[in-house]
Amino acid sequence: MELLSTGQLERSRAVREKELLRFLQNIFESAQRKEVVDLGVELMKLTSNMLCKMAASTSCSEKGDEAEKN
Repeated sequence: MELLSTGQLERSRAVREKELLRFLQNIFESAQRKEVVDLGVELMKLTSNMLCKMAASTSCSEKGDEAEKN
């Protein structure tokens, strides 16, 4: 399977958009609560979730460190 081919990237666009919106919402909510956010950790989760969902229809870190099947 070619995970990063042009066709596959176009087909997975909605997945990437959804994960990016989830990421931004989490950052916004943390900011409203005046919580410190480690962007490196959050960006790693974002990248990991995108790749997992694109490859296997799963999320690697929905809550905590547990994977979730979609």
